[in-house]
Amino acid sequence: MRFQNVGKMGASLALALSLGLPLLAAGAGSAGSVAGVESTVNWYAPGRVSTLLRDLQAINARLDRYGQTLDTFARSPHYSWQSHAHYLNAVRDEVNGAGKILAELQSIRYGALSWQQRAIDRVHPVALDLAAHTEAAIAHVAENQNRLFVPEYKDHLAAISDRAAEMKTAVSNFLDYGDAQQKMKTLEQTLEIADS
Repeated sequence: MRFQNVGKMGASLALALSLGLPLLAAGAGSAGSVAGVESTVNWYAPGRVSTLLRDLQAINARLDRYGQTLDTFARSPHYSWQSHAHYLNAVRDEVNGAGKILAELQSIRYGALSWQQRAIDRVHPVALDLAAHTEAAIAHVAENQNRLFVPEYKDHLAAISDRAAEMKTAVSNFLDYGDAQQKMKTLEQTLEIADS
């Protein structure tokens, strides 16, 4: 059994990685404009961003499971290179899905609520790092099927696991914050409490 889609893997991960330049450039200059951004929030963006973050949360749950599995593989010689390849393919597919979501999030970022903008800015570099480690691990397995316990490869697997968990936690925390904020607004309206 050959390592599936080796040629396609680099190209598809390149898509995720290519999101970095425009997203990082937009995020770098956003700190000064965040204070005045609430006035630019539109009716569409906040709801769409929340939907996309929930979609990303579902991807992150799968990425976290795959990352944990790969981290286990890094500590046990009992798994074949085909098993490594299978899970790395799964991670690659999820990273590409996350890349598409992040691209859309970036395109509507300035119409989003400030907490949503911070969520996008926090998750994006983690996703890029996850994509880079995934691409490196895939390349390693494709070229070194009998060398799955070298420190460099094991480091990539550990980083995949760490970044997947970090993304999952960050998105979940931001969505919890948004839900709490919405609940507070609903209670304020119910109790007719106005900001003074």
